[in-house]
Amino acid sequence: MKLNIYLFTLQLLILSLLLTTPSLGQGGCWLSGWCPLNPNPMSGAAQPFGYWPVTDLTQGAYLIDVGSTGETGWTVPTTWKTYGPYTLRAGHKYSADVGSMASLVFKEDPAPLINFDLQSRTRAMVYGKNNAWGGQWYALKIPTVTRE
Repeated sequence: MKLNIYLFTLQLLILSLLLTTPSLGQGGCWLSGWCPLNPNPMSGAAQPFGYWPVTDLTQGAYLIDVGSTGETGWTVPTTWKTYGPYTLRAGHKYSADVGSMASLVFKEDPAPLINFDLQSRTRAMVYGKNNAWGGQWYALKIPTVTRE
């Protein structure tokens, strides 16, 4: 129970940082360029369907890398599975659903996701969700291919 309260508090802290950051910037929600996705379905409770805001990006083509971060989510992935390129358009929202074995389903404007970014009309917003079985954490990294 205490661990769940700790994780919830940590998630609220991260969410508050995301909400007060005018632009998350290209490359992920962490300075190291990768964003862990919690396997707990309540981790993205601030969004419909349990999505978590990952990053906002300028319009352009991007790859999406998915890697395992172990059982805690804090281990930097040693291998990445690359998908794309995907063309992201300004003013649109994208969902990145990560599944077991680092699979990815990427969709444009999939559901009524909430924009946390004040620049949502000029940038593309990417949301992530971990749908993997067994409590496995995964991470996303979104390198640029080209910018328009």
